Amino acid sequence: MNKLQSAALTTTQGELNRINDSTNLTSAADQFTRIRLKDFHQHKGSKLIVDNKNLRETDTLLSGIFYSQEITPGLNLHVGNMTEETAFTVEGAQQPGLSCIFVMRGNLDVTVGNRSFTLRSDNSSSISAVGMYKKHQERFQRKTRQRQRVNHLVISATPEWLADNELDTLLRHQCNQHSMAFQQWFANDHQSELVKGF
Repeated sequence: MNKLQSAALTTTQGELNRINDSTNLTSAADQFTRIRLKDFHQHKGSKLIVDNKNLRETDTLLSGIFYSQEITPGLNLHVGNMTEETAFTVEGAQQPGLSCIFVMRGNLDVTVGNRSFTLRSDNSSSISAVGMYKKHQERFQRKTRQRQRVNHLVISATPEWLADNELDTLLRHQCNQHSMAFQQWFANDHQSELVKGF
């Protein structure tokens, strides 16, 4: 286990334990939503490319449970348990800091900066995970190649939160001369139990 994975696991396990114990977290059951093509087009800061040219602006692109919440200043939780109705590509940017992504179900092809990787899980016991530390804002692209169900969880920490928790020096050292450090793994039993709690 390298230092990036260790820091990612420290952040993830500690915060998921704390979040699971919190009574302030918004109930996911109240967050069912339907996102139409025109809803996505109104979202600033990202670009959507849809392969199906017959899709109308009022057609559903995503439906299911989807919510984001700031747990503490600089630490954000994002949860999705969605049906993606068609193939599409989203392009945008990821901010500096640490991102930990867990995929319980679905196939995601992702590019961050100059790194491309696939997160794939079939809803079995294995949960695909990645940790990324970015010194600077990086280009982001995510592809869905067909209609699918996707269940994922993301924890993101800003550079300020990492500094307050004495993780920034370790992560910056892990980057060496590069702008980003990156590590993929499969979640262990304890992480899987915590992640599946959402």
